[in-house]
Amino acid sequence: AKKAIKLDKENAYAYNLLGRIILDIHRKFEENEYKDMKYCFDAAIKYDKQNIFYLLDKARFETYFKNYAYALELLNKVYENSKDFDLRAYICSEIGDIYLNKTKTSSRHTKYNFVKAIQYYTKSLKINPECKNSYYKLVELYTECRRPEMAIEYIKKMIKDGVETFDAYRIMAEAYMVLLDKTEGYD
Repeated sequence: AKKAIKLDKENAYAYNLLGRIILDIHRKFEENEYKDMKYCFDAAIKYDKQNIFYLLDKARFETYFKNYAYALELLNKVYENSKDFDLRAYICSEIGDIYLNKTKTSSRHTKYNFVKAIQYYTKSLKINPECKNSYYKLVELYTECRRPEMAIEYIKKMIKDGVETFDAYRIMAEAYMVLLDKTEGYD
């Protein structure tokens, strides 16, 4: 990717690829690596403003570094410019993930972020009922907040819709255990 950039300073694909490589390889980031990745993603977008996948990669990068507001801005931009239903469902699921991450990393506005996550996962499923990430995250959220009956409903819907049922029965058993604890007063 670096050689491609040297040959063509406006090669958006090479900049994006280099940013993804740096992001994927490094687990412990130093300040200069963050700046390098940011530069790569920004350059990819600068040289190819029409490629929505570069915006998605940039949003993932911003999410990784907990720049949630900017990541949400990028994802909303992609959503507005995309006509592809599968991509729109995926973006809603990604937005739900950001709100879920905000819930886990901050005590501020927890209920608001929780509700927003549910709204976006639900929206994702309305667009594409086969979006398995949204099912799993809804089940996780409802189980964590001690609403196993809602988790069970989503698992049943997931099984009925034939979406990735490998773990569904195990997850349903866990939700029933939470429901049992709740009804027997162990809550």
